[in-house]
Amino acid sequence: MNTNKNIQIIKGNLSDPDQASHFLRLTAGYMKDPMGQAEPWTNEQKGDVINDLKNHPLALILFAKLNDQFVGVCTCFFAYSTFMAKPLLNIHDIYVEEGYRGVGVARQLLQALEGAAQEKNVAR
Repeated sequence: MNTNKNIQIIKGNLSDPDQASHFLRLTAGYMKDPMGQAEPWTNEQKGDVINDLKNHPLALILFAKLNDQFVGVCTCFFAYSTFMAKPLLNIHDIYVEEGYRGVGVARQLLQALEGAAQEKNVAR
């Protein structure tokens, strides 16, 4: 497996204003990308999304940094499977800035998610 040693994956802390700013910037990039096809947030919505996610007990935010630059984000939520009687981990958004695609950022985000899923013994 080819991993870029300059990519660092960190668990997001949206109570940190710097990380909250990067979350908004990266997610806004996804929203305006052809993959996202969404309207930008209003200033009120920006405050709401940060407040709601940092207080959401089942949210998991991961950031990818390449050479100390925030270049990717993954927003996930834990849920529960009644059929499997186990937790689930749903990937809601995953985004890598266009100039950093193709170097393994998304792969390393997904590997970190796999580790988080194993820690919680998720079914899917």
